[in-house]
Amino acid sequence: MTINYYQTIVNHIEKLIESNDFVSANKLIEEELSMPYVPQDVLMKLQQLHDICKFNLSDEKKSELLSPEEVYQCLKLGNKKAYKALETLSMANIRNYLEVIKDLLVDNSVNRVLKSLLIEQLQIQQISNIINFTIDNQVYSIIPSQIPSPLAQKNFGVISKKLEQIIESNPSFLQQCQMVLINVIYDSYPFLIKDEEINQITYSIVAYVYKAYQDEEGLELFFEKHQIDEKMLKDFTF
Repeated sequence: MTINYYQTIVNHIEKLIESNDFVSANKLIEEELSMPYVPQDVLMKLQQLHDICKFNLSDEKKSELLSPEEVYQCLKLGNKKAYKALETLSMANIRNYLEVIKDLLVDNSVNRVLKSLLIEQLQIQQISNIINFTIDNQVYSIIPSQIPSPLAQKNFGVISKKLEQIIESNPSFLQQCQMVLINVIYDSYPFLIKDEEINQITYSIVAYVYKAYQDEEGLELFFEKHQIDEKMLKDFTF
């Protein structure tokens, strides 16, 4: 099975969820989860979609949804209920929460990745309004329906494949690299990874994991093998 196969499956499941066909979506998800192997990034996405289906198929859905005011407070404060607020947005018609989301996205005190997750929810529900958001006091504008979801962007698959080629002999190390890649994607979204950034980000991810393991020897061998100048790599701060 190829990356294209998994992306097609995930896209199909997301469309079923968008059309409120949670029974069909749940069935497809459970079929994929029963397979002997699913790539880590796909597994995470399927589990997230599975939670959405289970929640919508439960009798508790209506009583569990937060109000717009509650969503705002949970996300503004960044407390333990932030996950619940994001879950509400993924279940409900997000247009009913659009005003509070707009306020959160231009609030400089709101976490950067949280803003990415909010924009992802707007993209999933194909919001076609112009949405403003701030990063480091600079204002940007975007139309969520005109961009891909974070893990559907082309260069996510390209970098994932390059990581497989570089780290093919060490599955656990590769898994850590793939997890870091997902962090990189969400830390950048809604900005997409550019073609000219592919090698820099790929090598930066591998270096980041070597450093996390405190494997200085492995890091030096990696730099030497791929003729990498460490000064050219990104220094991730998540």
